[in-house]
Amino acid sequence: MKLICSLLTLLHFINASPLSTPTLSPSQNRKLFYDVAQELTNREAADPHKPRIILYTQHRAQTNGEALSLLPLIEQKTGVTHVIVSSLHIHDLAGNINLNDDPPHSPKYDDLWKETRILQAQGIKVMVMVGGAAAGSYSKQTLGGNDTVFQAHYESLLGFLRRYSFDGIDLDIEEFIDMDVPLRLLKALHRDMGPSFILTMAPVAIALEYNDAINLSGFNYFDLDTNATDASGKPLVNWYNAQFYSNFGDASTPNTYQWIMRKGWNPERVVMGVLTNSNDGNGFVETKQVVETVRHLRREFPGFGGVYGWDYFDAGMGEVDGGKEPWQWVQIIRDALYGWLGRRGLMKSIEVLYPCDLLRPNRERKIHAPPETEDMPNFWTDAIFLAQLKQLIAYIDIKAYFLLGSSWGGMLGSHLAAQRPEGLRKLVLANSATRKLHSVTNSLSYRAALPKDNQDVLTRYEKNDSTSDGKYAEAMTRYIKEHVCNVEPLPGDLVVSLSYA
Repeated sequence: MKLICSLLTLLHFINASPLSTPTLSPSQNRKLFYDVAQELTNREAADPHKPRIILYTQHRAQTNGEALSLLPLIEQKTGVTHVIVSSLHIHDLAGNINLNDDPPHSPKYDDLWKETRILQAQGIKVMVMVGGAAAGSYSKQTLGGNDTVFQAHYESLLGFLRRYSFDGIDLDIEEFIDMDVPLRLLKALHRDMGPSFILTMAPVAIALEYNDAINLSGFNYFDLDTNATDASGKPLVNWYNAQFYSNFGDASTPNTYQWIMRKGWNPERVVMGVLTNSNDGNGFVETKQVVETVRHLRREFPGFGGVYGWDYFDAGMGEVDGGKEPWQWVQIIRDALYGWLGRRGLMKSIEVLYPCDLLRPNRERKIHAPPETEDMPNFWTDAIFLAQLKQLIAYIDIKAYFLLGSSWGGMLGSHLAAQRPEGLRKLVLANSATRKLHSVTNSLSYRAALPKDNQDVLTRYEKNDSTSDGKYAEAMTRYIKEHVCNVEPLPGDLVVSLSYA
């Protein structure tokens, strides 16, 4: 099945099976169609790697005190790929393992284990984090001890991993130890759990930025990565969940990640970790700024490893742009990684993308209608646009398609659908008026309600084809805030959209 996006982007679907209609917001504009859709489609063809969306979950209650459920991550189609249960602590007495303050078999975790099995059935990988800010799990009395001590505690850990069917383990070492401690543990886990068992580590970002041992773990991660390999030389650590907060990294700009890449790390093996709430620690970055950084890194590094958030229970809560529920924060990160094509699984369906824009007047490009003649009294007519569309469909030889009409393209799409053309299976309207006459009439009436000086500025600069002037932009912003979007400040995506209007 093919989907035609007008003004026009063509998406060729692998098959003609029914497809749910995409949900598009006003911010998903022509620029987003072109840049994101083309980039992601090309990436689908050339690079099978998908950035990860990882959530650490430690608290078992929401901020309102109600029990926290992980199931909305599935129900709301958040795109999460991995959930890491936190934090597992290994105590001095062999066999004494706690998940936070209680043993894993405590009744308080019964719902957690039920839900993790449901997540796994839906293809989401469930892992467990060992260590964290509470030191001791890697000390000489536990996993950092001599071979006898290590083996006793390791057997307990191994039994726990198998009992709860984890897909992997995350080693968060925040105590000074020798490199041999994680090296021994990684090799043992690889041997006993097999190559499909996921092995990750959670260093602070500077541990991947500087080739030294000055970090919270006390050893050199460059040296560890060189030595931690299987028989074929493949790294045992699948990827690193790097902490870009607490003054050990910064997610407000791409700089820290870029520096790490310059040190030779594969972007597929470095996940950018962020705090999901200002209450979760130092170095919190607002969600809207994280989104900008993620978009930049996704463009710069096709193999970008993804994003993790700590902690899920209060993700985005209290932020204007963070969502009212934790799962909404995850959706925001999903959209930053994939754009609107990440919604409803569309990325997996797209085979070919044909970006195409109908010929139309444009002041910035200096495209104007030819002089009116008796044979062609008005060059810019619906009939001409529809003729272009039909020629395009015939040229590409599409037999069955969906038509997505955005803005003016929605009015054209409605006009075409009324003619019941052969091959049209669905019509999707986004950001569109019902009729051009209504749209123009309403716009003029709204504009007439503006202060006269505001109207004069708009008219004068439009007449002189100087709409890129700052004074025109200032006058148009008043119109936009009155009649397009009254959210303060204007959403970033809308601002970007307007810059391409």
